[in-house]
Amino acid sequence: MTVISHGRVDIEDELDEVTGQIMKYQVVFPEGAPKGLYERKEICDISNVGSVYTIVVPRSAASFEEDMRKDGAVVVESLQVGLEESFVYMNRLKERGE
Repeated sequence: MTVISHGRVDIEDELDEVTGQIMKYQVVFPEGAPKGLYERKEICDISNVGSVYTIVVPRSAASFEEDMRKDGAVVVESLQVGLEESFVYMNRLKERGE
């Protein structure tokens, strides 16, 4: 798969590799978000409804699941990330210089 952006090849990789660059988690904090969650640098996007948080991070944030459990999460479940979502979040990371 090849993606061209602004007249240049931006991404050239297998589909699974492209969608695998971004991880999306559903995380449950029964007592609310831990202090500092919204300031974590590796988080691309975060939203919540009640005690359920949807958090998007780059694949390179390897210890993210473990960190969430240490911070009091009772559920940390990975969710499927589609191709369009992958591009949106990958572009956010590029804009931040990551």
